[in-house]
Amino acid sequence: MTERGIRSVVIRPGYIYGAAGGLLADMIRLARKSGKAEYIGGGTNATSAVHINALADLYILALNNPAAKGVYNAVSDEYVRAMDIAKAVALGFGPGITPESMPIEDARKRLGEYADLAVINCVASSLRARRELSWVPSSPSLVSELIGGSYQTEPLAPYKSN
Repeated sequence: MTERGIRSVVIRPGYIYGAAGGLLADMIRLARKSGKAEYIGGGTNATSAVHINALADLYILALNNPAAKGVYNAVSDEYVRAMDIAKAVALGFGPGITPESMPIEDARKRLGEYADLAVINCVASSLRARRELSWVPSSPSLVSELIGGSYQTEPLAPYKSN
C-alpha cells in the first residue's frame, strides 16, 4: 500500500493499565464483591505491561513520524505475574480480600477459552518502537499503580459491556 501513499502501522500493546480502568478495575470490583483476588492456576505466567499514558505517547509518535510503518510492540520493561497482580489487589484494596488460585478447570467453566489464554506467558520487546520512534515508556509500574496510583486516588472507570 505504500506505493499508493498509504502507510500502515500496527501497535500491539501488552497488558494495559492506568487511569483506574481496564481489566484491573474489573478485577478490583470483583475482589471487593467476592473477597477474592483470583488468578488462574499457579499464577506464575508473565505478561508484558504498558501504562495507558505511555501507550498514548507511542500512538502520537507513530502518527507524527512519516517513516513509521509496520508492527510495533507497546510494552514497558516491566512484566508482571498473575499472582503478583492478585497480591497487589489484595494488599491495596483489603482487608478482607485474599489472593486465591482458581483451578484451570474451574476457570474454563467460568471463562471458556479465555482461561487457557490467561495462563500463557506473553512477554514481548518494544525495542523496535524505542529505536525507530524514540519511544520511552516512562510511567509507574503496574503494581505501584495499584497500590498507590490512580486505582487508589480516582474512581474506578465504569464497567463497559459489549
